[in-house]
Amino acid sequence: MISFFRIGFFPTVHAVSLADVKTWLVIEHDRHDSLLESLIGAAIVAVEADTGLDLSVTAVDGLLAVAIKQLVGLYYENREAASPVDLKEIPFGLQTILLKYRKVTP
Repeated sequence: MISFFRIGFFPTVHAVSLADVKTWLVIEHDRHDSLLESLIGAAIVAVEADTGLDLSVTAVDGLLAVAIKQLVGLYYENREAASPVDLKEIPFGLQTILLKYRKVTP
C-alpha cells in the first residue's frame, strides 16, 4: 500500500516495521494498522528532514529506530489538529538522538 501526504509520498518499505511499532506502543488490535503505517511514514519523513539522512539508503540502527518509534507514539497520542491541553515540545531524549545523526553542512 502506498500512502500519500501533502509533502510527498511515504515509502512502502519502512525502516521500522508495523509489528515493532505495535509492540513499542503496546497495541494488540489491528483497528489502527493503516493509521500506524501512515504515522511510520510521517515519522520517517520527519527524521529524514531533521537529520538530512535518506533512510531508504541509510542503515537504520537501533537508536534511529527508537527515534522513529518515539515519533510514531507522539503522533499517535496527539492525532487531533487542536487539543484542550498544552502540547509539549518533542521529548529531550528524541532531540538528543536526532542531533547525533544530523548532518552538518559547511
